[in-house]
Amino acid sequence: MLPHIWEEERTFFSQPDYRGTAGKLKRIAEEIHWTLPRRDRQPLSGVVELQALRDKLVHARLHRVDWEHTHRADQLPPFPRGWLQAEAPTKKVVRLIARTEEFAVLLHNEIRRSPFSACVLGSHPLLGMLGFGSHEARAA
Repeated sequence: MLPHIWEEERTFFSQPDYRGTAGKLKRIAEEIHWTLPRRDRQPLSGVVELQALRDKLVHARLHRVDWEHTHRADQLPPFPRGWLQAEAPTKKVVRLIARTEEFAVLLHNEIRRSPFSACVLGSHPLLGMLGFGSHEARAA
């Protein structure tokens, strides 16, 4: 889909209107004449939140925390709880991944209805060739 744009991905998607994942989604939506869902509503808000969590993991910054714990002299103190446990509990991450899949299905279905329908392989965005490649896709 749009090979002339993806050939120059770094150049095109460094422009302010099309920067990052949001810009790529915006460009695809423009091409298929689809209004993107609001970023502050599900399922797109789940995608945005998962992207922010991904950015925190990939671009982690040092953060000093003072922690104090009283324990018996014959025992080691427990480790302090890490920031990732607080910000990304399993239930939350599973919910965000489900919202991301929900959004992927919406976009996939819109592309199937567009002149770019030949770019879509299969009835679900994470099954078929893409699912085979990731070895992780299961029917929702």
